[in-house]
Amino acid sequence: MRESFPTKTFGSQFGYRLLKRLGLRFRGLRPSSLKGNKEAQAEFIEALPGVVSELEEKYDTEVRIFTMDEHRIGLKPILRKQWLFPYQRSIKTVMKYDWLWVYGFVEPETGENHHYLLPSLNSSCFNLALKEFSTDVNASTERPVLLILDNACAHTAKNVQRPCGIEFHPLPPYSPELQPAERLWPLMNECIANRLVQTREELEELVSKRCKWMMEKATSIVRNLTLYHWWPSRV
Repeated sequence: MRESFPTKTFGSQFGYRLLKRLGLRFRGLRPSSLKGNKEAQAEFIEALPGVVSELEEKYDTEVRIFTMDEHRIGLKPILRKQWLFPYQRSIKTVMKYDWLWVYGFVEPETGENHHYLLPSLNSSCFNLALKEFSTDVNASTERPVLLILDNACAHTAKNVQRPCGIEFHPLPPYSPELQPAERLWPLMNECIANRLVQTREELEELVSKRCKWMMEKATSIVRNLTLYHWWPSRV
């Protein structure tokens, strides 16, 4: 028997249902680099469970897997399209190039996330973020953490101080699509989207509130965003 649809389903609703029945999903595209090595990326995914197993043998306990990235957010407006009445006008923007860096850590398996606001992206600030993160997750030889991160100069500098119980595992070069923490930033940006933020103090207050919300109330959202299908399973 042929399936029939009410008249109102034709148009966008009918097209949506048809695409769903064909197996398509409405998803945003992930960043990718032309310089990325697909073979190295595939090897990284395949080898990650073995890396975790080796560390668990080394520490004789379960290892938590976090990933981290940095995000620059500032007074330069982030504009989104929005519905307006004809008499309404978009906000007036003032270009102010004053930046704040968010150092974000996330455990994709649980959605647990931690964020630290710092003035720059360098090894000194990275050390501060590492120290705070280590304290917040109680990292130690009894509670080890595998931290997946990219090869930014701030992460590989000679003066980087790795806290006890934290092990680094680098991503292949030019592989943002393998970085779950990258997906935190569109969620973070929403706190200032279509807003005119005029001072650094106001920016810090807005971003701090957003970080608190993400850490305390949005772990399920963060988990859905960052738990890639190839992520090592604990089941």
